[in-house]
Amino acid sequence: MKIISKFQDFYEFDCYRYGEPSMTPSWHRVEGQKEIIVDSNIAEKINSLFICKNHSIRFDYKGRYHYSRRNGFLEPVNIESQIIGIYPYTYYIPKVYFNKTIENDDPNTINISKTKKVQIYLSAQDSLDILSIKDSFKDIMSKYGVSYKDFCYPEDIVNPIKRNWWNKNTNKEVCNKDKMITEFPELFDIVGEPIISFNNGIEGIFNRWKKYVLKVNINENLSKTDLLSYYPEIITERDVYTELENYLISRHQEPISEPDNKTKITSHGFDLKTSFRNM
Repeated sequence: MKIISKFQDFYEFDCYRYGEPSMTPSWHRVEGQKEIIVDSNIAEKINSLFICKNHSIRFDYKGRYHYSRRNGFLEPVNIESQIIGIYPYTYYIPKVYFNKTIENDDPNTINISKTKKVQIYLSAQDSLDILSIKDSFKDIMSKYGVSYKDFCYPEDIVNPIKRNWWNKNTNKEVCNKDKMITEFPELFDIVGEPIISFNNGIEGIFNRWKKYVLKVNINENLSKTDLLSYYPEIITERDVYTELENYLISRHQEPISEPDNKTKITSHGFDLKTSFRNM
């Protein structure tokens, strides 16, 4: 497979695994965005890929700020969810972060405010643990120099093993890593690209025929995403280069034509003039 691109990605180092790579097929890899239309069945499966919803908690269920008598208003712990796909699998990426108050070192604003807030992202492993191991946030937050009592947490963190509506038929942990990888080849066929990503599921009906719209990024540089931080085993467990090559070959295969009756007759050794007579 010949890749025409402005960048190199991690899987290209495997192209010589079985000798000199073929120059066909040729893949003109271009980063971009697409809007695809899917039916309700595909939309439901896409939404099920997001094991945790995106959270940006500031209010409780009654619309009030989270408040602690001990510490006053509590800062929220947030979750950013992303799906990254390499044909034929999609991978769930949960990024957990919080705001931390630090000393203001900006000379332009130091006279206005002595402190500032910065976003602190948990490591990939801590993000996985905090969403899958009950009460782990109490120890994990201390690693980042803060007390867990100063923050409010989404339900996914407080009760990570609790079943959500899309997990009604399972008792497994919500973020069990095996459940975060989904074989979904039909999605890649619909998008028409072997590498995809998107940050949000599908909401709302697109039209009266119940078609839905998904905005998806295509062919981005995976080495610059969080994919390998969360799933480093991809490098050793998958031959991504060959899988991409097979996908491109299958997309460009000519359809097998069905021979007509005359071709079938002659291929079996019969003569059209002498082997048959009119009845």
